[in-house]
Amino acid sequence: MNKDKINELINEIRDKHGKDSVFTANEIKNLKIKRISTGSFALDLEIGSGIPRGRMTEFFGDLGSGKTSITLKTIAEAQKNGDVCALIDSEGTYDPDWAKKLGVNVNSLIVSRNDSGNKNLAIAEDLVRSGQCGVLVVDSIAAILPDQEQDKTIEDDETMGRRAMLINRFVRRMHSALNNQKDNDRQCAIILINQIRETFKSFGDPTTTPGGLGLRFGTSLRVRFWRGDLIRPAEGKPPVAIEVKFKVPKNKVWIPFREGMFHFYFADGAGMGQGEIDNIESLINYGRIAGVIKDGESKKMSFDGGKKWCKYPEAWKEIREYDKLRHRLESEIEKILLKG
Repeated sequence: MNKDKINELINEIRDKHGKDSVFTANEIKNLKIKRISTGSFALDLEIGSGIPRGRMTEFFGDLGSGKTSITLKTIAEAQKNGDVCALIDSEGTYDPDWAKKLGVNVNSLIVSRNDSGNKNLAIAEDLVRSGQCGVLVVDSIAAILPDQEQDKTIEDDETMGRRAMLINRFVRRMHSALNNQKDNDRQCAIILINQIRETFKSFGDPTTTPGGLGLRFGTSLRVRFWRGDLIRPAEGKPPVAIEVKFKVPKNKVWIPFREGMFHFYFADGAGMGQGEIDNIESLINYGRIAGVIKDGESKKMSFDGGKKWCKYPEAWKEIREYDKLRHRLESEIEKILLKG
């Protein structure tokens, strides 16, 4: 089919259904996806340089694996860029003091906390359709209580599948709301936090997530989190951090099936502050993979082309102290590792 016939067909459909109803692929202005940092250098790299705007992302995983904290770090990063952020607190566990320690400006964070799951999701939809919300978080999908279930007694078993139906409807409506957003730089990034449940499967992965299959199909990015080892500043001392492990079972906006880890500090210690992520360790690890940081003899490394060699503690301290050096290394690593 030649170009004249294509234009004739497009004009015919536009006359019937409206100017913006159909177009050629090269006319789509928002093909390039904008992203928001999670605050974790390792996680950003493995998902394609951050949380995608105009898409739905699901964070799910084990108890105490850092899902909510990483989401709050993402909100803090978005607020630095001037985004309006909102949190649907269906679990009722939002702690403003903890959020402050993670860098969140609580005075400008919109929080919704209702006992009705339907109302919570309706508010979420209104926030996205307003076109003013840059990041919307639902914490969590597992805690959403449909009105039909709330109106029943706890002994009533006729509410099975109600939450999945509600969440599936919410996902469909969110797709519609996101598709109507025209400003690519300020499209809303939706993060849905979820839990895991055990199944009766005797083979494969025995876990699943609440909310039905529609949620898995509707999200563009899914990240699973595990809690790894506890980090102690010295033997016999109380733990100050956890090793957060993650895997990306679905990614429609970059390379899927990536995995990694980082250290998240829930207390002061080992040169890190409460609420911080050890991005310097991640930077050194990925710098070695990218070849930006060279390993030498006697466990020494160089990050300036071999002009200066030092051991890990010295390298970690120098990169942490000098922002210009850190930003240069980050830029070089991203340029190499994100070209896929």
